[in-house]
Amino acid sequence: MSELSDTQKQAFAESCPAKVYKYDQETHRVDIEEPLKCMYCMECKKKGDELTGGKNDLVTVNAKQDRFIFTVETTGSLKPEDVVQHSLNILKLKLANIQAQMNE
Repeated sequence: MSELSDTQKQAFAESCPAKVYKYDQETHRVDIEEPLKCMYCMECKKKGDELTGGKNDLVTVNAKQDRFIFTVETTGSLKPEDVVQHSLNILKLKLANIQAQMNE
């Protein structure tokens, strides 16, 4: 990133349709502003390859294999935390039932 001009850094930051990156004109840096908005579209990767001529990986985008981010919305009668907890309890019961049937 340090080899890019300010114009190239700004173009890189703007290449992301989800606005994950932000170019700071004061520090002349590209920062990850909204990592959870990443859609893994790889537009930043394509732009990075274009800007460097493909000679190095300007950015690497991959999902963490041990994480899953999801959103829970409720109608207001239950807290989202309660909905998730209840759902996990149901899942545990179903898995225990499957395991019991496999052991028969």
